[in-house]
Amino acid sequence: MLNKLSRALLAAQRPQEAVSHLLHALEVYPDYSTSHTTLGDAYRLLGDMEKARQYYEHAIQINPFDPLPHRYLAELYRQAGETEAAQREASVAKRLIER
Repeated sequence: MLNKLSRALLAAQRPQEAVSHLLHALEVYPDYSTSHTTLGDAYRLLGDMEKARQYYEHAIQINPFDPLPHRYLAELYRQAGETEAAQREASVAKRLIER
């Protein structure tokens, strides 16, 4: 429920409000990778790329088979000039999508 609300808030360009709901969701269920991915999205929209990166990386640790955090990480790595890491994550995302 909190993830759906947060997705709606992100769509409405209200990422700061989404963050508070997602942090609460992680208190209740800390190992739900979708919450970590959505929190990464919120921080990316807020311009905090380091926090976004941390949450995407944590989402992958929990569920390495979700292509979304890999794809978003690839973009963050590309923006940071980390070409090798960007290519690796893009490749993983592509393989997961093609499965």
